[in-house]
Amino acid sequence: MKQQSSSHWRLFAGAFMLSVAVAIAYTGSAHAQAMVNHSVTSGDPTQTIINPSVDPTGASIHYTLSPSGQLITDTVTSGNAKIGTPMLAGGRLNYQVISTAVPPPSGLPAGTYNFAAGLTSIDGGFGYWCYPEPGVRTYQTNDGDGQRWKWNGSTLENVIGSNPGCPGPGVFLTEAANATATRAAGDTYAIAVSGTGWTIKDSRTGHYLGANGTFGSTATVWTAK
Repeated sequence: MKQQSSSHWRLFAGAFMLSVAVAIAYTGSAHAQAMVNHSVTSGDPTQTIINPSVDPTGASIHYTLSPSGQLITDTVTSGNAKIGTPMLAGGRLNYQVISTAVPPPSGLPAGTYNFAAGLTSIDGGFGYWCYPEPGVRTYQTNDGDGQRWKWNGSTLENVIGSNPGCPGPGVFLTEAANATATRAAGDTYAIAVSGTGWTIKDSRTGHYLGANGTFGSTATVWTAK
């Protein structure tokens, strides 16, 4: 875990009560770090840092210079970070700014989704309406039930269901023997985040569902809505 250190120098502002506010801003790569170390000194050998405290939100740290009584506040400007417990050692105030950013999920949460790549979506309506195989293809996005899939963390069930006039082996997304997509008893899948979308990988075969509606070694990034 990479850490950074920085020093803030405080200058004596006179023998009267004074409050100073300093913003601690983080941009770019600093947000991705779990912790950033800070070490603060008064900058004046006649002054000592005393009484450090962190406000309940963790957004600001307050301390006093003695004997001047100068009050200083450091504030984190990023909502993704909080100030940890302060410690005084050797005339320095040490504390950490700890990232509280939540990483994106590695897997797609359970729910009902339309999976689209460009202008087309995964469509199981072909199997429902008795078209010849493949029963699942890509087709222009229309958000019909044939293009909606129930994801339970393992399988993908076509929302359109079964057609009594066209019985089939099932309503779950399955990779057929010729690597086409069909509706059957159903394979299990790993749907993983990739950039701003998701990849769909058949756990049985190790193949990815591609934008042309067939399975292969090349991963397609789908949007899930």
